[in-house]
Amino acid sequence: MLYDGDCRLCRVVVAALARWDRRRGALRLVAIQSREGGALLADLTLEQRLESLWVVDEAGHRHAAGRAAAEAVGRLRGGHALGALLARFEGLTEAFYRTIAGHRGALGRLIPAAASRRADAVLSSGGAEGMRRKARSKDGAG
Repeated sequence: MLYDGDCRLCRVVVAALARWDRRRGALRLVAIQSREGGALLADLTLEQRLESLWVVDEAGHRHAAGRAAAEAVGRLRGGHALGALLARFEGLTEAFYRTIAGHRGALGRLIPAAASRRADAVLSSGGAEGMRRKARSKDGAG
């Protein structure tokens, strides 16, 4: 999942998905602005990349915006039904996604600093993968 690493709202939402995914490893989180993010979206301009959340599936197909959200949620433990619902109502999902994305700067300013710091800590520790490593080490398996 590729996300805007400079967007406070994006980081908080992606960190929440990482916490949901902490044991399973269904999502790999990559900031669009990173070297890897640039490589995965190399045929797009930076402006096009930053318009949306992106999911790249196992076959290399890219999904953007509402479809990417449906794909991501559908991969999470317990998220299959919600992901299928989001995909089934694709037009509504897309409209909702675009509305939120269009106001992400203002919405990000409403997020408390403490929540933003927690999200940044999750993402800087390696997102879901970092959380799995930490859990394994606490369980004595790492």
